[in-house]
Amino acid sequence: MTQHEHPFHYYRSPAEIRDVQFTHRIRGVDEYEVAEYLDLLADQVHATDLEMARLREENERLREENTRVRADHDRPAVQAPSRAAVDVTPQAAALLLNAQRAADDLVEEAVRRVKEMMAVARAEKNAILRNAQEAAAAILIEARESPPSASSYVSTHKRTWQLDGQAAV
Repeated sequence: MTQHEHPFHYYRSPAEIRDVQFTHRIRGVDEYEVAEYLDLLADQVHATDLEMARLREENERLREENTRVRADHDRPAVQAPSRAAVDVTPQAAALLLNAQRAADDLVEEAVRRVKEMMAVARAEKNAILRNAQEAAAAILIEARESPPSASSYVSTHKRTWQLDGQAAV
């Protein structure tokens, strides 16, 4: 599925997430960590896509079953229904109605979870980019203000970045 076939215009498939290329900057973020994070996001999107497809199939199966049961129920009987058939039909209809509601609830929950996951992923991406831009700006300012020395090189390159965008020494 490409982004043009998806109902959300900003949707990116797992393959598109994995294949994204960033501009290289001097002293930018660790490319390996960015690639790992994009792989994580791609895996989450893929798992969500699979779950949504499963729920859609289940929902469609339940709708078809519901249509069949209603058609059977609405069809005029040739003979008077037996007492057992009269008792079973309302129970079957109630059971099918409950199944349909459960399927609809599952689809709604899956959509809600996807939206939450996408919002968290966007926020984390923005935080990583913001932290990287701030660090790059600080390094540029520092580089312009003082000539390079061995100690500034060590302190600058001693930092490592974590996926939450926080610097750790």
